Amino acid sequence: MNDLMNFLQDDHDEDIDSDPQDCWKVMVIDDEQSVHDVTRYMLKRFIFMDKGVELIGAYSSKEAELILEKERGIALMLVDVVMETDDAGLRLIKWYRDASINPCTRIVLRTGQPGQAPEQNIIMEYDLHDYKTKTELTSDKLYTTIISGLRAYHDMYRLEQTKVGLENIIKSTSMIMRVQSMYDYAKAVLQQIGNIFDIRSRGIVCAYRSNDSEWQILAECGSVTVHTSDIISIFNSIGASGEYSSEGCLASMLYQSDLNRYAVYLETNEPLSEIQSRMLLLFCHNVSVGLSNIRLYDGLIKANRVTVMSLAQVTESRDHSTGEHVFRMARAVELLTSKIIEKGLYMDELSDDIISAISLASTLHDIGKITIADSVLLKPGKLTDEEFEQIKLHTVNGANVLDEILRGSNENIKYLDIGKDIALCHHERWDGRGYPLKLGGRNIPIAARITSVVDVFDALTHARCYKPPFETTEAKGIIAEGVGTAFDPLIAELFLNEVVNAIIAEEKRAPGAALR
Repeated sequence: MNDLMNFLQDDHDEDIDSDPQDCWKVMVIDDEQSVHDVTRYMLKRFIFMDKGVELIGAYSSKEAELILEKERGIALMLVDVVMETDDAGLRLIKWYRDASINPCTRIVLRTGQPGQAPEQNIIMEYDLHDYKTKTELTSDKLYTTIISGLRAYHDMYRLEQTKVGLENIIKSTSMIMRVQSMYDYAKAVLQQIGNIFDIRSRGIVCAYRSNDSEWQILAECGSVTVHTSDIISIFNSIGASGEYSSEGCLASMLYQSDLNRYAVYLETNEPLSEIQSRMLLLFCHNVSVGLSNIRLYDGLIKANRVTVMSLAQVTESRDHSTGEHVFRMARAVELLTSKIIEKGLYMDELSDDIISAISLASTLHDIGKITIADSVLLKPGKLTDEEFEQIKLHTVNGANVLDEILRGSNENIKYLDIGKDIALCHHERWDGRGYPLKLGGRNIPIAARITSVVDVFDALTHARCYKPPFETTEAKGIIAEGVGTAFDPLIAELFLNEVVNAIIAEEKRAPGAALR
């Protein structure tokens, strides 16, 4: 121990304080006060990679365990072997490694009794950075040992960050690729950036379309400090695969073609490390592939929507009084389905990614009417029993039409499959007294239970060849009378309480324009 004290000189300067966030955390675990004093004196002006040292002391393995359970950022530990027991230090090291508190932490074992812990045995059995006898640790040797340990920690920490970052990028990219809406995709990109890098970030994703000749915000997270016009200037200044970065902010072009551009701008509360910046750019390059796929998917969905709407309108056009019925149906069903999911109802039958499919499929509910004669379908007066039986056939006939389309396709087209359920079952009743199958309760497909409420309300509040429109209050009263008999009680109550007013408001703002 005297050799270790030899480099102590008379120096009464105050210790230099350093911000723990900008320091290397070094822990001394030894039951001799002089070891702590020497190490503290040695490190008080220590700087490595522009960072000072925060020294943490413990005088027994038990005290060290309590500290280490809370303190996860230790870069280097200097551990004595013999403390409260002859092998207390070894037991502490084994506990720390087995607990996987911080696999990057470098551990230097120090002992004043080498025979108590033979070097060859110890270095083979324990995950150590170095093994030193206390008589070896002169001033220069201690300094070298600490530099070596911190450099090893720095390198391992960078590798661990890279490994974790790459794993998170792979997971997050996979999750984002499941999103099938451009707006949802943009939101997912911002959300996953925070998850990957464990940072609190603010940002926006913007799109530029040549036919609009301006940038539009697709998604936002938090409030960025830079004015939107300045962000757009940054986007305009970087190329197809370009990027821009300064302290605390980063911009990257996610996708660029002759007609479209997509870019992301981010701000973080703390400056990004070099590894984080590289990982973030790698993530942005990965999601650019997904953006291309989303654009293709959007185009396909739009083409499908136009086709389905046209098909539905062909059916409705036979009755001029139905007008914009299919457009109103699609929007109202979308609102109602979204509200059901928001309230957590029927989550075993519904999910977020099915909302648009049910909305589109609902427009096909009456497709079977193309098989009904005009003399019956357009009859202004009351139907005879025989005519009503013919009308009822539109449910089965509609399902058969969609089934033929499905069988002629090699793809599993979700909205057509749902449309078949809706066409067949939208006149079933909750009490089992509907048609054509007399299903009841949850045996009726949920898409049909949703559509039936909307269909009846829309039919009541708009003119038909056989009746004038009902007032909204009267229509709501009729729906209310059918709660638990004609309609699913949970869905109908939700429709009346939280959806009807939104439908009416949209209709007043832009009559008949929904989902065009």
